[in-house]
Amino acid sequence: METAQNLQRVMNNFDWEKVHRVMGLLSWKWYGQSGQNGVPSITAMQVLCTSLAEQAVKDLHGKTSSWVYSGGFKVTAKKYVGEQFEFEIEFILEHSF
Repeated sequence: METAQNLQRVMNNFDWEKVHRVMGLLSWKWYGQSGQNGVPSITAMQVLCTSLAEQAVKDLHGKTSSWVYSGGFKVTAKKYVGEQFEFEIEFILEHSF
């Protein structure tokens, strides 16, 4: 249960409105399964990040952290006690390595 609370805390602290405004200013569009496209709703962003968090936990496989990236979002899961996890959500505009 603590893992769900940790994810909810991070989701509550994330500035979804700011990201939504930036996506609108940049005409950042997601393409839906039905062929529709557009700036995603805040609810759609939250659903995606929840799914990314679940996938990051599944991808740990003995590691202490794992991340998954999609739609501009990067969600990291970090194992810290037993089967409890901490999460980090980032919205990335530019990345180079």
